[in-house]
Amino acid sequence: MSVESTELDERDRADMQRLASGHEAALNDLMERHGPKLFNYLIRCLQNEENAADVAQEAFVRVYQNRAKFDTSQRFSTWLYAIATNLVKDRYRYRTRHPQVSLDAENEATGSDFRESLP
Repeated sequence: MSVESTELDERDRADMQRLASGHEAALNDLMERHGPKLFNYLIRCLQNEENAADVAQEAFVRVYQNRAKFDTSQRFSTWLYAIATNLVKDRYRYRTRHPQVSLDAENEATGSDFRESLP
């Protein structure tokens, strides 16, 4: 592990300890350090910037909600990406159970779009 990576891990651990002890500004430091890379990761996963932004925000909400559960012997980035990946999986599960159909999509049975068949 590089010196830079080790220093980053130490800053993350210190910020998580500050956050757990009530210094909420520590979350801003974590978001500034990890937010852009997390957002890019989520864009690759979800193929949609709006969804990626929503999931990134939710991931940091979960970090805040579970701040007392963070194990300081672990890397913060690993924990953050596990949270984000689980949120992505939740999104995919939701999409599978709740498919969305555009009103402009063609109805295979009639050959016209769905909007035309609505009362």
